[in-house]
Amino acid sequence: MSVVGFDFGTTNSLISIITGNKVINYTGDDGLPIPSVVCYEGNKKIVGREAKERLAESGLGIKGNTVRSPKVLLGRESVFVEGVKRSPVDIVRDVVEYVAQQAVQSGQRRGTNSQPISQAVVTIPVGTDGRWRAALRDAFRLAGISIVQFVHEPLAALYGFFNTQDDVTAALRMFDRELILVFDWGGGTLDLTLCRQVDGMLIQIRNDGTDEVGGDTFDDLIRHEIVRRVGQARCLDDGVHIQPDAHARLVHRCESAKIDLSNRDSVQIYVSGFYRGIPDEELEYRLTRAELEEITSPLLNKGLNRIRKLLDEADVAPAQIAMCLATGGMANMPAIQSRLHEWFGPQRV
Repeated sequence: MSVVGFDFGTTNSLISIITGNKVINYTGDDGLPIPSVVCYEGNKKIVGREAKERLAESGLGIKGNTVRSPKVLLGRESVFVEGVKRSPVDIVRDVVEYVAQQAVQSGQRRGTNSQPISQAVVTIPVGTDGRWRAALRDAFRLAGISIVQFVHEPLAALYGFFNTQDDVTAALRMFDRELILVFDWGGGTLDLTLCRQVDGMLIQIRNDGTDEVGGDTFDDLIRHEIVRRVGQARCLDDGVHIQPDAHARLVHRCESAKIDLSNRDSVQIYVSGFYRGIPDEELEYRLTRAELEEITSPLLNKGLNRIRKLLDEADVAPAQIAMCLATGGMANMPAIQSRLHEWFGPQRV
């Protein structure tokens, strides 16, 4: 393959290439981006979706012998994974290597150029420092890939937006010298960029980013609250036993429910064999969109306040924003869309 675009994400990773005006995404066997998760069983490495399924509970970092989002560990000298000292650079290398291998196999299935990947343009959060970037370069180098350039994730999204328009020149002319707000609210981070497009060049005015309100944090909060509400409704005490893998299965249901509630008013969450040693071992709960917004309102407000703070610090009013480009999975939440439409107007979002 030629130089690829590599989105090494907190939750999922994806490799893409541009051929002519067409973007080709290289996904896993299931057609989805690859989870940024690695599991170590002795000398065996399990990466991607299979590793994610083995997680005992939600959350970033190290859980037993499994590392979810090694991206957050970069910058540390070492970490312990089930008692074994490991380098975060080596852990990231294992994920990068696997994603690259999956991309080559995906290319073979498509009948496209499937040569090993040796060069990549890599997206990064806006808040990363020099030490973090150096560690990421080392990880990619150990995986046999040279990083040609880093691109902030919001700018990559804006680049993608302009280059998928039917008339790129007309789109650039329409927003020439206009203020554009881009936010990438994904599974791990919320990244914000306020920029101005001048003669086809993107000039960054102000950036902000946080890892406190990512989608994974939402999923964990929903999981915790559903367990609490079910326990309260069934009068279960704190000593009731929960199956070792039950939290992992529930957090997957919560993630799916959060997505489904973008288009539905309510969803049924059901996990068989959740509890242990009680007559009814299943967990069942009907979650409404209103309840979802109530449960997650502290995180929603925290993230949305970062957007307003960015504009205030730049002395920019919402009315001055010509376009707000919302990307990342969290951008699909109706509560977030509603607030953006209120601030900027639907036609500018």
